[in-house]
Amino acid sequence: MAFLIGYSPREGDSIDLVLRNKQLSVENRVCMKISEFQDLIKDLYFKQDLNRGINATFIWLIEEIGEFAHILRSKEIDIKNASEELADIIAWTSSLANLLEIDLEFALSKKYPGKCIKCNSKPCICEKELF
Repeated sequence: MAFLIGYSPREGDSIDLVLRNKQLSVENRVCMKISEFQDLIKDLYFKQDLNRGINATFIWLIEEIGEFAHILRSKEIDIKNASEELADIIAWTSSLANLLEIDLEFALSKKYPGKCIKCNSKPCICEKELF
């Protein structure tokens, strides 16, 4: 199972990515596997992440989650800003995974095997829990 996420290259980027499916590309957006994104984050930021350490990197992740929460509390959600904050959350999560030597793509495919791990169905048919 391959998880794909979007990456929008900027002018001057020297990232050699292979577009796997032209239908997954919109304008200049290139789709990649989560493992490719995690490798990209490692190539770009691992030295800084290593110097910062796990705890400080985790604090950055929490800050991004707070910024996303602030957007969600708005009367009108700014989708562009929400998208950027979600991207930051995934990037900081990738940084933590790199520091902990966790393969996110493997972890996700194991935890979410394409069906509900409780009822073994797709889509999930578990009873809805009320909050």
